[in-house]
Amino acid sequence: MTFENKITLGYLASLALLLAMGWGVYRTNAAFIESNRSELRSQIFLKELESAHSLVETAESGMRGYVISGQEKFLEQYHQANSRIVEKLEYLSELAEKGGRQEGQLGRVGRLVEEKMAFASVAVQLVRRGNRRAARDTVASAHGKELMDEIRRMVAEIEASENESFEQSERQSMDRSRDAIISRLAMIALSLLLLTGGYLLIMADVSKRRRAEAGLVRAGEDLRRLARRQEAIREEERGRLSRELHDELGQTLTMLQIQAKLLEGRLGGSPARRRDIRRLRASVENAMSTVKRLSLDLRPPMLDDLGIAAAAEWLVKDFCRKAGLRHRVSVEPESLSAPPDVEAALFRILQEAMTNAARHARAGLVTVSLSAGGGWYRLAVSDDGRGFGPATAGARTSLGIMGMRERAGACGGTLEITSRPGRGTTVEVRIPAVEKGEG
Repeated sequence: MTFENKITLGYLASLALLLAMGWGVYRTNAAFIESNRSELRSQIFLKELESAHSLVETAESGMRGYVISGQEKFLEQYHQANSRIVEKLEYLSELAEKGGRQEGQLGRVGRLVEEKMAFASVAVQLVRRGNRRAARDTVASAHGKELMDEIRRMVAEIEASENESFEQSERQSMDRSRDAIISRLAMIALSLLLLTGGYLLIMADVSKRRRAEAGLVRAGEDLRRLARRQEAIREEERGRLSRELHDELGQTLTMLQIQAKLLEGRLGGSPARRRDIRRLRASVENAMSTVKRLSLDLRPPMLDDLGIAAAAEWLVKDFCRKAGLRHRVSVEPESLSAPPDVEAALFRILQEAMTNAARHARAGLVTVSLSAGGGWYRLAVSDDGRGFGPATAGARTSLGIMGMRERAGACGGTLEITSRPGRGTTVEVRIPAVEKGEG
């Protein structure tokens, strides 16, 4: 299984655990909310039942007071309590669980209250007809007391039943809470195991990648050292060839020119002979110029004798003179010097950048800046040519540009090319004064 597949599998497993935990939390909270709602409804039910019971007793007290004293204030108390009892019973009916225990118990209480209110109404009607003795006998009968005692017993039974229901609901809530905590702890533990496993997998892969990256860095450093060594060997070979051309072939051509001049003086003769000898001398002079140019192209002596500052100024001026370009050159500091391999790389990059400016950019002005400071050598070559945009940038990855990048990279540096259509091109090279990883 690949590392990506392992990560995907771990992610899916973690997601499943999170969904399971979320569902469990939702179910637990829903159960708690429902339990709280049920408890609140039961508390309201008990409170209203107690209020109804109190109203029944108030109505009973008002009826008795009216029967005994005949005062209207007791009758008003009776009527007010009686009208409110009906409202309370209707509200209690709405609160009671449909088809449940509360509805059955409330039905029995309601019937007893109705019977009790009918009994009280009989006593009140007897008083209003002037038959107070009969009313007192009715109130004093055992039936009224039995009805009131039955109402109190039913109310007490309902309260006891609701309290028992409260305790049972509380136990169930505690059980659900305990189960929810245990399940969450188990899921958290499993999540931690998954996270730990994922962390170990990631760290193992990171360690593997770091080792691979370290190997690539070492290989890159080895390749860069090899490239620098090869470039140094090439520069040495160019220098040797340059000296051989200048010393050996140059001297031979010089002697040949001298001998041709002597031969021209000794032979005299016809104009045709003199013309042939002059042609010979001209050919020798052209050969000497070619040898000199090749020698300078291979390895300018001033790069070894005077350093990169003087060699760069000479290259820019000589190249622009031959190509018909205007130029500006700045070197900071004027005594700038660098290790031989860095100087060789800067010189060759400058050669290629100048060639590109003349060959591709159609420039009229070339600006060259060579500087050293802050632990870096910097070379910038800018032209005012036609430039190029992102659409044609891919075509600009020529062998010359690749060569410049390789030379800069071999010295631990970088090369950047910026250009805009109609705004010219800038080639900028940065090479560290002391390469990382070396003394």
